[in-house]
Amino acid sequence: MSAFRLALISGALAALVAGVASAVTGQVGGPGNAWAREPATIGWISLGSGAVMFALVMLITRDWWWL
Repeated sequence: MSAFRLALISGALAALVAGVASAVTGQVGGPGNAWAREPATIGWISLGSGAVMFALVMLITRDWWWL
């Protein structure tokens, strides 16, 4: 696997993990985030965007061997 593919997959996994974390904790960023008025909604949006990014990277790179 090339370094570029590994970087794409790592970034997509990081986005997916961040989305899960924000959906579970209901917090995006850190304490004092003034724009996070609806933390649960923002968490689910973050989870959805992370999942979409992960799926797109998997489709582009076609690296499904580890699933």
